[in-house]
Amino acid sequence: MDKWADFVIVGVKYDDSHSRILIVKRYADLGDKLGTETIERRTEIVDDIKAKRTHVTAYWDDNGKKWTKGEKVGLFNLGGTDFIQTDANGKKKDNLGNLPEF
Repeated sequence: MDKWADFVIVGVKYDDSHSRILIVKRYADLGDKLGTETIERRTEIVDDIKAKRTHVTAYWDDNGKKWTKGEKVGLFNLGGTDFIQTDANGKKKDNLGNLPEF
């Protein structure tokens, strides 16, 4: 496995309105493997991205044998608020695609 980013996000928990991320499951990307899973609050992810620490999403492949790289995660400022998204879709909500929710 090549290094994809500083961190790999594999799961997400949204608030009741499904517009803000509460916490994510992520791993440090060690290059040849992923580190230990951690649970991080939204504020930690925002701070890390602002500090230029890169993030991507990843999905367990259909065969259940390896991680498959998803999309780059970024911050998009809309109306003075930062949103965590995999694309700049113009919607005022956090969005990490189809990551599994926990």
